[in-house]
Parts: sequence; C-alpha cells; structure tokens
Amino acid sequence: RLQVRTASINAAEEKLGIELPGPFHHVVFVVEGCYTDCGWAGYAYVNSWFSIFQGQYYKMAGVQLHEFGHNLNLAHSGGKDGKVYTDHSCLMGNPLYGDDAGAMCFNPAKGFQLSYSNDGDGWYDNKDSDVRVWNSGKTGGAQWSGSIIGVADYGNNPDSNHVILKLESGGPRDLFVGFNRAKGINKDNVEASNEVTVIEAGRDGLGYSQSFLKANLK
Repeated sequence: RLQVRTASINAAEEKLGIELPGPFHHVVFVVEGCYTDCGWAGYAYVNSWFSIFQGQYYKMAGVQLHEFGHNLNLAHSGGKDGKVYTDHSCLMGNPLYGDDAGAMCFNPAKGFQLSYSNDGDGWYDNKDSDVRVWNSGKTGGAQWSGSIIGVADYGNNPDSNHVILKLESGGPRDLFVGFNRAKGINKDNVEASNEVTVIEAGRDGLGYSQSFLKANLK
C-alpha cells in the first residue's frame, strides 16, 4: 500500500506542479484496482489530508465517510464482543457497503471528540449546551436526570436538550451516552436504532482512541 500511495502522490504532484496537499484541505485518490496488499476498500492517514479508494469503493458513501473519519482523527468503533469494527451504530464500525446507503452518523464518543478537540471549532454550534459533561464519581450512587436527543434531531430541538452525555470516570476511559435516532441523516443506521447507546472510549474522549459499544438500552 505504501508503494501505491507514494506512486499516486508523485504522479499527482508532477501533473499539478505542486507539493500536496498544496492549497487543498483534503485530497482523495482513486485507483482502478488492487495492485498489492489486497483486501481493503480504502484507507486514510489519521489526522491527515490523504485518503485513497480502490475499484468501485469510491462510490460507496459509507466507505468514504469511514475513511474521512480517520482524516478527522477518529479511531475504529468496536462492539460488545470486543472486536475492532463491530459497533454498527457508528460509521467507524464499517457497517455500510453500497452506493445507495450512507445516511449514518458517528457514535457519541466520536461526536464528543469532534466537538471538544478542535480548538473551539467543533462539531456543534454550542458545545457547552449540546454536550453535557457530568462527573459521575467513583463510589456509585450518583445520578443524573435529563433528556437527550439524537443527532438526527439536532435541527429540531426547541427545548435545548443535550445530544451527548459524557460520564466522567476519574480515569482516561469514560462513557459517552447518546440517543441513536434512526431517521434523516441517520436513517441507514444498522444497530441499536432508536435506542440509547453507551460507548466507552479512552484519552478522555479528546483524542484518537478505539471505542466500544458497551450497552444499548430500549
């Protein structure tokens, strides 16, 4: 894959007469097929401008958004079985293959990361009201009461309910809670539709970290 990446970049730079990424925030390469180290649809460099797709995979919105997620510094999303890709309530779990499905969102841990790790230029307009950070303590018995909405209802939120609830653990791995509303921009969701999802992630939710679906509540 490194050979294909290097050859693609060199050819583009020679054709354009610039050093990439040049004036571009993001550059996508599409290669006609697999030349070496096959078995991948696409890949992207983490927190980078570069992504590449092979064959017909560039047409698949779910594959595109998964790789663009890596460009945005997002790690993979695993399920309750502890495997890397099996949280299918999240695009970083690799759930969608097809050119007619792609309306799906990231899980609450990824949403929190996109909101809080971008130097004030986050995912939500007002992260202090859209995202609720609550210190649940270490001894148990504490509780929080409130309402949360799905990302798909973000534009229809007259009561200013939270989109994400972060449960501070006191350590680097915390829990992130959201409502996985399966409609609109999230209508192609695969797992835990219209349920509350509880996601565990490390690095205080602020950096590249494999997340895991820990529970889904009806």
